[in-house]
Amino acid sequence: MNTTAELRGLSTLKERVGDNGGELKVEQTDGRFLTAAAFEHLPSTTPPSAARED
Repeated sequence: MNTTAELRGLSTLKERVGDNGGELKVEQTDGRFLTAAAFEHLPSTTPPSAARED
């Protein structure tokens, strides 16, 4: 694993999440990264239903 490249990728991800109104949290334990993105206001995007009434 290339930790420098991984950190660069996380930095880019944090910037992209922030640009879209979110916050990225990152934890590192035993060489593994855990990430969580939170967005306060996302538009409702309910997918169309597959059910039909005839």
